[in-house]
Amino acid sequence: TFTMAYELNLKSTADGLKIFQTPIKEYESLRKVPFELKDGTITTDSENILENLKGTRYEIIAEITPEGRGAQVGFNLRTKGSQVTKVYYNLSGQTLIVDRSSSGANPNGNFPKAYSKTVKLKDGKLKLHIFVDESNIEVFANDGEEVASLLIFPDPDSDGMEFFVKNGTAKC
Repeated sequence: TFTMAYELNLKSTADGLKIFQTPIKEYESLRKVPFELKDGTITTDSENILENLKGTRYEIIAEITPEGRGAQVGFNLRTKGSQVTKVYYNLSGQTLIVDRSSSGANPNGNFPKAYSKTVKLKDGKLKLHIFVDESNIEVFANDGEEVASLLIFPDPDSDGMEFFVKNGTAKC
């Protein structure tokens, strides 16, 4: 698959030495006016804070504090109708999931549906840095400690997005 250019860094962690991957700084020059939410609390019943945002190419930088037993927090990306690519965190399982089972076209019958990785919160927080374009999603968790790079094939007009919380709250 085609992926972004990464910077690799060897860092010492509680589990020993680990390679961290982060997007190169040059991508920052492509940024436009950001949408920001600071010091907000989102619940299961909250309205979609991203409802008025549309796009097929964008970057998301999020620091989330999930709270509540069994809480799930995350993003539905490249949405329209039944199409959605989900990036979410399951607090009870400490699992980050990128689910492309409803992302759009399936180029072959064996196209993987979801990707999951164990990701531990750092000081109770999850940091996500997500890049989305017409056919790719790149997810960097906790400053590049874990990375997912997946192909997606949504329709060109699948341009919606949503932040969601299930079974708890999230501070952003």
